Amino acid sequence: MLVNKKNLRKEIAVAICLAGMTTFTQAQTPVTINVGTLGGANASNSGNTAESQWSYDATNKGLTLLTANGNYTLTGTNSNMYVFVNVPNVNVTLNNINITTVVLASVFLFNGQVTTTLIGNNTITAIGGNGAQLTGGNQTFNGNGSLTVNNQGFLLGDSLVMSIEGNAVLTVNAILGNNGIQVGGGDIINIGANATLNATGKYDGIWGINHNFTLNCDGTAILKCTDTYGQGIRADNATVTITGSGSVSAEGNYEGIYLGSGVLVVEDCSVTAEGTLSNAINTSNNIKMNDAAKLTMKTVIGETHTFEASNSASTYEWKLTNATTTNPLTDSIISVSVAPGQIGTVERVNPVPVTYTITATAGTGGSINPSGVITVNAGTDQTFTFSANSGYEISQVLIDNLNNFPAVAAGSYTFTNVTANHKIEVYFSPITGISEATAEKMTIYPNPTSGQLRVSGDIWDNCDREIIIFDVIGQVVFTSHLSKLSPETTIDISHLSAGLYFFKVDGKMVKIVKE
Repeated sequence: MLVNKKNLRKEIAVAICLAGMTTFTQAQTPVTINVGTLGGANASNSGNTAESQWSYDATNKGLTLLTANGNYTLTGTNSNMYVFVNVPNVNVTLNNINITTVVLASVFLFNGQVTTTLIGNNTITAIGGNGAQLTGGNQTFNGNGSLTVNNQGFLLGDSLVMSIEGNAVLTVNAILGNNGIQVGGGDIINIGANATLNATGKYDGIWGINHNFTLNCDGTAILKCTDTYGQGIRADNATVTITGSGSVSAEGNYEGIYLGSGVLVVEDCSVTAEGTLSNAINTSNNIKMNDAAKLTMKTVIGETHTFEASNSASTYEWKLTNATTTNPLTDSIISVSVAPGQIGTVERVNPVPVTYTITATAGTGGSINPSGVITVNAGTDQTFTFSANSGYEISQVLIDNLNNFPAVAAGSYTFTNVTANHKIEVYFSPITGISEATAEKMTIYPNPTSGQLRVSGDIWDNCDREIIIFDVIGQVVFTSHLSKLSPETTIDISHLSAGLYFFKVDGKMVKIVKE
């Protein structure tokens, strides 16, 4: 099991005594230590002050790295030792090491900021203490290699940042310890885009009861447990924030993520929680997600959670897969249920606008603008204008195959609040019949009229003419023929309802109002 922080202080105190309270700074030369040569006798490199200094205590099996800003490379195999750092800014390269600690101590006891570069495959095994106790400074693991920690896990101090960078792979198999990683309050674990964290504990992959922490994962994190009643993540009464552009999998034999009255916040990251015997997630509070987050729940018994958008003003909406809600997906807070045995996914998506098409065509003799197949967002308006070429006039405007005479007169048409596909066709005809000069001689009165409408003037050009009256939707409501022998005629439209009409004699159109 993990050594608690009280024992941690004891370990540090012992190690400091073993180091003789001697520290060095600004080493000029990196040093390589073959740990396989350390055993029954004390050793050090105190005779070469140009190198980063170290000392080994054979009685307590402790290798102490003494130089602040020092550079060390560890190689070889040792079946019973630990490594201690109590100075800041130490750089340690692990080159295919294999170290086991039998004594009640952590294999790595770093009480200062340490950057660890991994080359090849490195293994540390803890029999009595922790795999590593990292306190007193931020910790970085980088390089292209791997570090496997067996039996016991990592213990992190408060307000500490542990980063896994480059192509590094950190694997913790704490099958004898309670937790793969025990975090402190305010800790941040960073996982780079090409880095991997595999943390397995007997009871929890990551444990942080009453400790708020952040898992910032741009790469891959897999958190597991081996005990029947364990969790991938357990942080009772704490706020756990999972961020980054990578993926996090919390797999528990009992629950994937257990927070009790704690809060789960997912930002940008893709998180999968799986509970083999119980809930994928156990929390009594809202699960908060930003617009780039995705959360998948693999549940055995079925579960319901309240999800809350981190930004309540966002235009994004919820997307559910194999999950249900009775709330509108546009609400900022919704209740989501996943049925037993289902894999349900909750995510935030930018809704794709609903669009429709309007096909606009024009016949010979004129044009329509815009033309072709026009894409229009649902609920918006779209206006088309049309004009005849010289010697032509607009003869017909078909809106979804129905003639629209007002559009003929107006030279334009607007589709309002579009909620379906539409078609607009404009046709033109050569100008014939009444000339402009003759049309100016035509008089239509009274206008408005209550029923009788007089048409007079020298307009007939020795030909009979046809009068057509249309309503505002283009339907013909009246027709009459005018004789070339009569210079004036009276039309009775008293039977028409009050409103606006269009009076047409061949190519001449006049608006009339029926009272």
